[in-house]
Formats: sequence, structure tokens, C-alpha cells
Amino acid sequence: MRTYRISLNKIRLFMLETQRIREDLAEQLRKWITRVEHETEQIEDPKIRAEWTRLLGFLSQTLNSIMKAYDQVRLDEDIQEAREILDELERLKEKLDRRERELEDWERRLQAKEAELTRREQALQAKQMSS
Repeated sequence: MRTYRISLNKIRLFMLETQRIREDLAEQLRKWITRVEHETEQIEDPKIRAEWTRLLGFLSQTLNSIMKAYDQVRLDEDIQEAREILDELERLKEKLDRRERELEDWERRLQAKEAELTRREQALQAKQMSS
């Protein structure tokens, strides 16, 4: 069985290229819509004008579909980026929690050592006083 590895960078590049194509299509459609609107205004025959109006509606619907897809991809990208940030924050929080536990452990050890030194110092002073 053959396995395929797809890198996240390749997917992102593909998505960026797809987004650029959508942008280009949207721009071309905007130009066509403007042109068709202008042409439609100048047509006097109602039947021909109706056909141009239908074409204008079709172009507008197509543009709307492309923009919805564009917006959805952007939203998906933003959600993915937010998830990645949250994952990184979670990793950092775990690391900080681990460091905090280590510091608390060190603090307990130092307090124990300090208490031991104080006890030894007091014992030494008591020994010196009794001699």
C-alpha cells in the first residue's frame, strides 16, 4: 500500500493560488457586469433588453457565488490560524506550568536547606556556649 504525504505548505500554496484565481474571476465579472449594465441601458427593444437583463442577473449570481466561496475560504483560514494560535498558547501554558512546579520544588528544597543550616547553626552555638 502506498502512502502519500501532503505538506501543509503545499496545501496553503494551493489555497492561495485558488484565492488569486477567484479574485481575478471576480474582477473580470465586475468589468463584464459594468459593461452589460451600460449596454442594457442603451437597448430599446424590450425582448433584447430582457435577455441582457437576464445575462446581467446570471453574471451577478456568478459573482456572488465566487465571493461567497472566497469569503468562506478566508473564514476557514482565519479559523485555522486561530486554532494554531490556541494550540501554541496551550503548549506555552503547559511549559509555564511545568516551570512553575519546578520553581516551587526548588523553593521547598531551599527552605529545607535553610532550615537545616539554621538548626546546625543553633546546635553549633549551643555547643560553643556549653564549652
